[in-house]
Amino acid sequence: MSLSQKKITLLDVEKLVVRSLEQNIFLLLDKLIARDTAGALRIYYDLLKQKEEPIKIVALVASQFRLMNQLQLLEKKGVSAQQAAGILKVHPFRAKMAAKQARGFSKEELDFALLKLAASDFELKTGFGEKTQKLEWFLFELEDFRKAKRA
Repeated sequence: MSLSQKKITLLDVEKLVVRSLEQNIFLLLDKLIARDTAGALRIYYDLLKQKEEPIKIVALVASQFRLMNQLQLLEKKGVSAQQAAGILKVHPFRAKMAAKQARGFSKEELDFALLKLAASDFELKTGFGEKTQKLEWFLFELEDFRKAKRA
């Protein structure tokens, strides 16, 4: 087969195209929902290689967890994702996807995640510890919390 006859696959394109920070955060959260900490860490390390700041990554992850928490609360009150988007002033597609993600977490898991992310954010802003390890520790702590809840 000559080089001109080789087919380009979706995997080839995914390896070459750089994703936006938001796309990577979304993929990282998908890995978390699937309980794939190793996959989430790979995405995080890729973000660090792209020179993304850990404080920015933690802020985006925390923002998504806050949104999932708010949507979960509104869903329990019978509010649709579409209505919630208007209430929370977020794009309807983002609300729809976050509502779907939220179903992968219990209320206790979301509360735990928000507490840990707030602590990580505080530590990042006050210079406590190694900044690149904050999200790593969050991922491991969330995994441990989820395992303990299942046990």
